[in-house]
Amino acid sequence: MESLENKRLLWDKLVEQEWFKEEVTVEKTQALFESLLKEVNCQELSLEEKNKQFLDQWMKQLESASLVARSEWLEERMNQKKYKQPPTMNELTEIKQLLYRILELLE
Repeated sequence: MESLENKRLLWDKLVEQEWFKEEVTVEKTQALFESLLKEVNCQELSLEEKNKQFLDQWMKQLESASLVARSEWLEERMNQKKYKQPPTMNELTEIKQLLYRILELLE
C-alpha cells in the first residue's frame, strides 16, 4: 500500500475528486496523507480494500483538520480584536457554524 505507485494512484484520485481543503496547509495535508496511509496499511485487507478504506477515511480526517485550522484562525482573529471591538455578526455566525460542525463530527 505504501509503494510510490499506489501513493500516486491515491493522490491522483484525491486531486481528481478535489478532496482537499484550502484552509489546511500543504504540509498538514501531506502529513495527514502519510499517517492515514500507515494507519490503513496495518489492516488485514487486500490492497483494493485498503485503498477504498483510505478514501473513505480521508474526507473525515480532512474535515477534522479543516475544523482545527479554521478554529485556530478564528481564535487568532478574536485575540487580535480582543480589546478593540466585539466580534462582528459574520464572525459570530462563523463560530456558530464551526461549533455545529464539531458537534456533528462528535456524534
